[in-house]
Amino acid sequence: MKDAPVVLALETSTEICSAALAAGGKIEARTLTVPREHTRHILGQVDELLGEAGVAAGDLAAVAFGRGPGTFTGVRVATALAQGLAVAHGLPLLPVSSLAALAWKTWGEHPLSPVLAVMDARLEEVYWAMFEVDAENLSMLHPESLSTPAELFAQLSSLPGRWQGAGSGWALPEMQPAAETGTGVEPGLRPDARAVLELALRDFRAGRVADFEQAQPTYLRHPVRP
Repeated sequence: MKDAPVVLALETSTEICSAALAAGGKIEARTLTVPREHTRHILGQVDELLGEAGVAAGDLAAVAFGRGPGTFTGVRVATALAQGLAVAHGLPLLPVSSLAALAWKTWGEHPLSPVLAVMDARLEEVYWAMFEVDAENLSMLHPESLSTPAELFAQLSSLPGRWQGAGSGWALPEMQPAAETGTGVEPGLRPDARAVLELALRDFRAGRVADFEQAQPTYLRHPVRP
């Protein structure tokens, strides 16, 4: 597929550090579990992917990144690297919600919709959003939010039923009352660069790209610790 776009994706919003590259109609990815060590590994992952594909950073059509929410340091790592590549090579950016990437990955493994993506935000709070997902599309049913588990639970009655849950937030004991109302939860799932890239490619083909000023991280609150 000679005309397929060459797009790089980065996702570091959790303890997972990952990069993925679409080139020649194929996607290759690298993923490591390295809490607080994203900076040490992400550039090596990118260099490895570009080298194996035989392309340079200047050959990229765009750079995608998980814009958060997530850990402050992690979100900042992916955002800064994506913005740096964009500025250095004149590339458009494709910011992707890390919660959306989590929902997309979840549906790929367990095709049941909607997906209630919940990530541990620490300080007894969670980041969460609900998504309708199918093989071609993802749409947001409830916006990205920062809540206590009790506040999330109080809103479930107003959301579509028969959802599945995914993400680190479901490992919190305080989330168990909410977990019992769904069809099942996958607390071990995390967003990764492959999921970011698959969503970003849809945006790229539709012309939904951002420049440096528009492609900003999403923290949902003032950062207090990494």
